[in-house]
Amino acid sequence: PSVMSVNQARMHTSYERDGSAIVQPYITNTQNDSFATGSFENDAVAYPVGNTSVMEIGYSGPESDSNNTSLTYWTKTTTCLDDSCDELSVFIQILEDSEYYLTVSGIQTRITEAEFISGMNQAYEDYNVLETIQVPIPMESDCFSNDECPSDESWCESGDPSCSSSPYQEPDGKVRPAVIAGFTVAGFVVLVAVLYIIHAYLIKKRDQRNRIKFATRVAQTMSIRKSARSLTPGMLEKEFNKIDKEH
Repeated sequence: PSVMSVNQARMHTSYERDGSAIVQPYITNTQNDSFATGSFENDAVAYPVGNTSVMEIGYSGPESDSNNTSLTYWTKTTTCLDDSCDELSVFIQILEDSEYYLTVSGIQTRITEAEFISGMNQAYEDYNVLETIQVPIPMESDCFSNDECPSDESWCESGDPSCSSSPYQEPDGKVRPAVIAGFTVAGFVVLVAVLYIIHAYLIKKRDQRNRIKFATRVAQTMSIRKSARSLTPGMLEKEFNKIDKEH
């Protein structure tokens, strides 16, 4: 009998503005495949490289609940080989504890759904794959089993923007009411002071203009033959009233 591993991966956008996406841990149809379950158990990040490639970077371990203390890093680069991406070049490299561990590369070709189903069923038969780990083709759900489907909580915990809060938040502007009231009163006092200064300045200028007009009018109406000493209080009052009615 043969063992065949089928991996599933899901990703969502992130809050970064570099085009990156968060890749949720890979899941597989069998726990016997250490490559799928051991190396891809943590979230990874996928970055666009140019217009035709995507690079995934992730790590695994050490696991606190097992004897596995190794730290594994892996990268996966997928590149379109034609304009429609009907053919992909896939290159996977794994380092364990900073040492070279494994490299996997290959070419993936886009096929139709009917071709995929026919090919998978034929592979089950040709390689005598254990029935207990066969993935139903076509699949009966979006996951190998309901227990392996990512929950809504896992999406949110991994930073899905549709159900989580952005880490880039403006700090809450908390100002005490007394401070707000103090600034308001101070602003009102300053405004009143400015208006008073403007008002006093305009009054002063008006009085100056009135004195100039009065002196000019008196000089125009006085006979040049009369001296200032010949003006009586009554004459000045009469002249002032006349000017006041004109203005």
